[in-house]
Amino acid sequence: MRLQVSYKERQETIEASPRQMVELPGGEGRIMISKVEGNLEGLGPAVEGIFMTGRGMGGHDFFMVFQDHPEMNKPVGPYRLSLESAPFQFYSVFQVKHDPGVWWVYAGFLLFLPGFYLAFFRPTQRWALVLQPTPKGGWQGRLLGASPRAREDFDLRRAQLLEEFKKGTPS
Repeated sequence: MRLQVSYKERQETIEASPRQMVELPGGEGRIMISKVEGNLEGLGPAVEGIFMTGRGMGGHDFFMVFQDHPEMNKPVGPYRLSLESAPFQFYSVFQVKHDPGVWWVYAGFLLFLPGFYLAFFRPTQRWALVLQPTPKGGWQGRLLGASPRAREDFDLRRAQLLEEFKKGTPS
């Protein structure tokens, strides 16, 4: 990018690249362009930079230079800067991504589906028939069951099984 530098009564044009230190005319400072904006908050092209005094570890100051609004450009040390041109290249990006592991994710999802069905839509009922020998030589049975959901269906099935056991018919 090209910057117009006014120092005392002279004006010079310098070329400055982003993140490169550039010596200013007169030797009283250096600048480094840190950011280039194509349209900063609707004010047009602008650059942001750092001004460093002297060659050693002197002070530094941040500055903004606008191309379309030179009245907003503040002096930087003994210099007055204005932006002549900033090369902008506008482009569009079309990106295609390939993830080879996506089929493993799909397979894992398909494995979850039967588990969801068993956990939420299948009635969970557990039954146990406990048989104990009696002193007379017969058997005594107890029907045990549990169901955390669908209690009405569970009670209906329990009554049906007890009735069939009393009759002696297989269910």
